[in-house]
Amino acid sequence: MNQNFNCLLILDVPKVLETVIVDWLLDQDLDHVFTHYTVDVCGHDQTDMSALEKVDGRKQEIRFEVL
Repeated sequence: MNQNFNCLLILDVPKVLETVIVDWLLDQDLDHVFTHYTVDVCGHDQTDMSALEKVDGRKQEIRFEVL
């Protein structure tokens, strides 16, 4: 399987850290842009999941991609 990713970094973080990571990335002197969006993570350890996430069987996190 050949995959061509044009990313320098892919980082999945809990939703609670979204603002912190956005602020940190904006403070960096990056020559690159970044994007962030919600992803559903399946097969995740359920200890940190909300009741709804446990019922759905997936955890919502924020994915950051530095392009």
